[in-house]
Amino acid sequence: MPAHNTSRGCSRCGHIHADNREGPRFECIRCGFTLHADHNAGINIRTRGIEALRDGAFSVEKPRKRVAFRRRKSSATGGTPEVACGANVRPDARLAA
Repeated sequence: MPAHNTSRGCSRCGHIHADNREGPRFECIRCGFTLHADHNAGINIRTRGIEALRDGAFSVEKPRKRVAFRRRKSSATGGTPEVACGANVRPDARLAA
């Protein structure tokens, strides 16, 4: 969110003009509102942030829950879970002889 013209805009009436600010003092030429320029800019930034939140500019999707799956026991590997690379498979004694 850009902070453009926050120190020149009136936090009361919204009027934006370069003559509203003279050094550290802010005085609106339309409504006469006076305040320290940094305080006025802070109010404007807060107001813009609240408007952006209400408009959904910062909406974040909720992270998806991770779901754990239980492995089924396989009868082919003697009750242990099957592994694609064969790490859990014992060599057959008949083939080794």
